[in-house]
Amino acid sequence: DRKAEAGDMVLFEFSAQATDFRYPENGTDRVGTIIGSDALFKGLEDQLLGHVVDDEFEKDLDFPNDFRIEGLAGKSARASFKIVRVQEAKLPELDDAFLATFGVTEGGLARFREDVRDNLERELTAALTSRLKSSAVEKLIDAHADLELPQGLVDSEARELARQSAGEKKVAVAHEPFLPSARRRVAGGMLLAEIARQNQIRVDMRRVSEALSAIASTYEEPEQVVELYSKDPQLMSGLQSRVLEDQVVDWIAENAKVSEKKLSFSEVMRPGA
Repeated sequence: DRKAEAGDMVLFEFSAQATDFRYPENGTDRVGTIIGSDALFKGLEDQLLGHVVDDEFEKDLDFPNDFRIEGLAGKSARASFKIVRVQEAKLPELDDAFLATFGVTEGGLARFREDVRDNLERELTAALTSRLKSSAVEKLIDAHADLELPQGLVDSEARELARQSAGEKKVAVAHEPFLPSARRRVAGGMLLAEIARQNQIRVDMRRVSEALSAIASTYEEPEQVVELYSKDPQLMSGLQSRVLEDQVVDWIAENAKVSEKKLSFSEVMRPGA
């Protein structure tokens, strides 16, 4: 019933019009975020402060280069908002009933803390791997800006990015705004594959097994996840491709000039940090 404050979760309807791109193509998208979390980005979340349910307003926003909607990334756009719901956080009691909702029926709070730490360590490892991979691939692409690419592959990747941006909505999204991002993705994949070929880097099945175990461990019945991958050649092929790319990135890191930077856990996990 009150105005939205920092720390509140706000659900809102959203659309944005840039010069050559509108999101979504028709109507609005329903989005939720916690103000101050930077789950979207600070400039957008700050616009929600002080508003109440049913408020409608428009603001000019500069979207960051890594914004999740490719057609808005790095652009200025006129954004429209309608506040749907404002929710205040309330911490629960750490009792047996609360722990049971996370599958902890034995070991109490100590076991729960262990599970949380294990999950955070997995997320940290994944985030650091992703950060290293992104940095290495970006440097590679920039160093080979004149690389000739099959236009068919670029068009196909752009159409896939457009499809992903539409989400579950049954709307057609033009693929042309996604072509620059698609070109970089295709170039990155081809360059990693060429480095693997030239340096005879082969997929390490031990690392594939470790990666599968890490994925499975996030589910309540990990053995079923392992079985699913083992019986699905497409899933297993995708996992092997990701592992091989990680191996190539490790090779790049070992042979390139690198610098280390100290970051806290929250800094590593913050989008765009």
